[in-house]
Amino acid sequence: MATFTKHVGRNRHGQRLVVVFREIPDDETNCLVVHTDSLREMYHDQLIREVNSREAQDTVDLYKVLERRHFGDGQQMLNALHNQGLLQKYPVSEIEMQPMPNRVVNLAIVNEQIKTGKIVSESGKAPDVAATKTDPTGAGVSVDTEANLVKPVAVAPVVVGNEADTEALAEGKLLQARLMEEDAKKMREEAYALNPSLKKGGRPKKETV
Repeated sequence: MATFTKHVGRNRHGQRLVVVFREIPDDETNCLVVHTDSLREMYHDQLIREVNSREAQDTVDLYKVLERRHFGDGQQMLNALHNQGLLQKYPVSEIEMQPMPNRVVNLAIVNEQIKTGKIVSESGKAPDVAATKTDPTGAGVSVDTEANLVKPVAVAPVVVGNEADTEALAEGKLLQARLMEEDAKKMREEAYALNPSLKKGGRPKKETV
């Protein structure tokens, strides 16, 4: 019998990926993913091993686990993925989660269900076995195996706030700031390439006689 796996999916081109941030802090319309087929073998195998770990499968936010784990080269996983440009930004509407073969659900739907109906304890674990059976994906959806459909589960929300959540949110915001700075730098370079005179100290305009 096939098992359910969180955090894995594909984009609209069918490329396999792992969702590290379900949504970017202050930007719920976009997420950050890693294309697993583009990783070198060591990173690929170690990342997939962490995704399949009990800790990762017990939480809805993979980045919280990756910021506590290291690759074989000693680099912290989350930082390594970011520094090497392996975290790619996508609209959540373009990502399909695939918790089980032949079962797909749009990430936008998953995020909405987590916000409105997912019970999360301070440890990030499912509260009990019955809830896990009702929601085997751990993402606020249930699977009707007979109809081959994925549908929302209505569960009363429980809001949990603690120091770890605050720290994770702050780190997420810093990551978003770095990404925005990189995007701004790229746009400036593109603008200067189109019109070098815009760059301070660029070539002067020709004088008209």
